[in-house]
Amino acid sequence: MIENVLDASAVLAFLFGETGADKVEVLLENSVISRINATEILTKLVQDGLTVNEAKETFDKLNTL
Repeated sequence: MIENVLDASAVLAFLFGETGADKVEVLLENSVISRINATEILTKLVQDGLTVNEAKETFDKLNTL
């Protein structure tokens, strides 16, 4: 059941181990994210040095947590 809507900054905090990552981690299982926020996350991952495929793989792993 979907209980939360996460924005890009929350997901990025989780991915980069920033402040609040632990709080986001417990929400991931029952959360969704908008397409625009997904795009922002993918863009940031690529800007930080990941290839497009690596960024997609990282993002896709969120669904398995």
